[in-house]
Amino acid sequence: MIGWALLALAVVVWSVLGLSGALGTPHPTLSTLVTETTGGLLGRTALFGIWVAAGWAIMRWPSK
Repeated sequence: MIGWALLALAVVVWSVLGLSGALGTPHPTLSTLVTETTGGLLGRTALFGIWVAAGWAIMRWPSK
């Protein structure tokens, strides 16, 4: 649980630094990466497949 929170925090900090310009122009933010990835049919299809697979894995996750 702590690992997921740290990962989420790192993503948010990276995005904020990228949007503020602190990382410089060559460093993309999460939103620019998603926009570039979903620009074509192949990228949208791949992200949809990952989304479905993640949902399937979550639904099959054993409950305690």
